[in-house]
Amino acid sequence: MNKEKITNYQMFLLMVLFMLGSAVVVGLEMNSQQDAWLTILTGMVFGSVFFLLYGYIFSKHPGRALTSILEDVFGKIIGKLISIGYIGYFLYIAARVTRDFTDLIVIELMMKTPDYIIAIAIIIVVIYASSLGIEVIARTGQLAIIFLFGLGGLVIVFALIDQLPDFSRLEPVLEEGWGRILTNAFPVATTFPFGELIAFTMFFPFFKENKTKKVVMTGLSAIVVSGVTLASLSALIVAINAPEVMDDLAFPLLDAIKKINIADIIQRLDPIGILFLVIGGFYKISLFVYAANVAFNHVLKLKKNVFMQGFLAIVPLVASFYIAENFIEHLYIGLEIVPYYLHLVFQLYIPLLLIVGIWVRSAFEKKKAKKKAS
Repeated sequence: MNKEKITNYQMFLLMVLFMLGSAVVVGLEMNSQQDAWLTILTGMVFGSVFFLLYGYIFSKHPGRALTSILEDVFGKIIGKLISIGYIGYFLYIAARVTRDFTDLIVIELMMKTPDYIIAIAIIIVVIYASSLGIEVIARTGQLAIIFLFGLGGLVIVFALIDQLPDFSRLEPVLEEGWGRILTNAFPVATTFPFGELIAFTMFFPFFKENKTKKVVMTGLSAIVVSGVTLASLSALIVAINAPEVMDDLAFPLLDAIKKINIADIIQRLDPIGILFLVIGGFYKISLFVYAANVAFNHVLKLKKNVFMQGFLAIVPLVASFYIAENFIEHLYIGLEIVPYYLHLVFQLYIPLLLIVGIWVRSAFEKKKAKKKAS
């Protein structure tokens, strides 16, 4: 699989699509009300620190995927066990994103359609994309990013023409001080979506220019673009919907888009919004599944196998129906439990432990070298 190579620009686009993904559905930090945009920017800063940790790990083992580094540092047995944990983590988050978009489409667009029909349709496309490889996914991303930002820009223009935003609703800034901002920013707005770039540590070997500086700059640039985009969207949504009603809206972005009505001609744009969200979701699910597949192949020393890619994609499909009883419970688990007990473990604690392992191993090897020299 290492024969596949993509440019740093393509990786940048995939990172942006990946982070926007389901974040535009449930990750706009509306709990912070008029300070939502500031919470996202704060989470972006913390997320950048997370990625710098990943870059440091990569600098010590250039050209290697995370699972390979884990085995180098912790040994084959422990390294493989942790790698299996990452496979489960990637597939579980893929299941959560699948559930996000299944519920979104059922609630907003196709209320009488069985949810499993929608989920199966999504996973079929994911399986097909995964079978084509990361290079093809990256090339489609070059077209998707133009379409999404063009479409998003058009919707924003329509909202401004219709004079929907009232930016006075963003005041007062920091009404409750930095306490609420920092509480909402870490870990929730940090781990989701910025910390989820841990999945891209499986793709580092695919960079054509996989020098540490290039990799780190690509990731940080993508985090900034995604963070500013999400912060701008959240500010616009609050300005349209008003901060006091944010907690009552399941899909704040769609509710804002629904209000657009220019001369009774340009209206009912919510299907466009749903299309925007589903495309982003496709990339997020596909990349999580592909990361799990790369890790799985490495752990079992397998070559690229289309059948196995299909099998792994079925796991989030089935799991998406059992991770929560309803959408409210799904959101509660995703925003109140997963960030603390799952995201932080795989995005922060294990990478920090890995860095300590790298330091210890390096010190041991230096000591051993000195003994040989003497």
